[in-house]
Amino acid sequence: MSSKSKNEINFKHYREKVIDDYEFSKLSNRLLEEQDFSLYNEPMTSEEDFNRIHGFLVKDDMNAFTVYSRRTYSVQINGDGRIYQFWAKREPYLEDQSQTAENQWHKKEPEVKSLLSRFTPRELYEVPNKQGFCIPYGFIADDSGQEPHNMAVTYRLKEHPDVSIFVQDLGMAPDAGEETKMDPKEYVTWLWNWQYQWRSVNKELISPKWRTIEMDGRKGLGTFAKAEFEDGRVDYGYVAYVRGDHHARNVQPDLLVYVMQYSVQAKDRPPMDKKEIEEMAERIVASVKRR
Repeated sequence: MSSKSKNEINFKHYREKVIDDYEFSKLSNRLLEEQDFSLYNEPMTSEEDFNRIHGFLVKDDMNAFTVYSRRTYSVQINGDGRIYQFWAKREPYLEDQSQTAENQWHKKEPEVKSLLSRFTPRELYEVPNKQGFCIPYGFIADDSGQEPHNMAVTYRLKEHPDVSIFVQDLGMAPDAGEETKMDPKEYVTWLWNWQYQWRSVNKELISPKWRTIEMDGRKGLGTFAKAEFEDGRVDYGYVAYVRGDHHARNVQPDLLVYVMQYSVQAKDRPPMDKKEIEEMAERIVASVKRR
């Protein structure tokens, strides 16, 4: 979802830009194949197979368009001064070569039409008068809230641009799949090791290392960490995680919140200090609940 535009959105121009991005990706893949053929004599994909693998199809609707590729699709909606983007989960690869953009369109068009008929923009904090699923500045009607979903939103503090806040409601198995293999403590450790502040040269959890937190009336784990960088910079971050029911994720999803500092983005303002970050993170985590 984009920020609200002060001027009327040129949706036709935006559509052309999205198509250009897909065309550029397709061309880049072909040029890479040609380079590998020239340098290493690696075989090139036939034109027919290349178009099947990298081809895409664009279908227009009222104030919206959908780009279908062989294993997924994305929907772009122009509404109330914002552009909303929805991505479908990528399908597993099939060896039978039946996956094409056109087949994806035929298979998924009813799903797209359903979304478009039920989605409406909304103002922040506006509470719809019927059942559905709220997203920031948007609403999907007739959604029970128990459908598989991966809903996440990131905020950045105006007064402290060095601090970002991320909230995720994960009601489906993640593409990475890492947390399905680990217990909660192992998963949070993996997040710190591989996802957060990964450019740092040293990271350590601040005592108490493993904190009991509560989100949505459920107990979980909280961690507060210090990250040190080669240039001498020190940043702090807070991660809170509540594991849901992995046999019924759509009913009781995982919840993840982080408050992360990137002091290089502080610009001309002093970075938020350690104590402020920790206290703010604890307040945010305690306030999280599903509605």
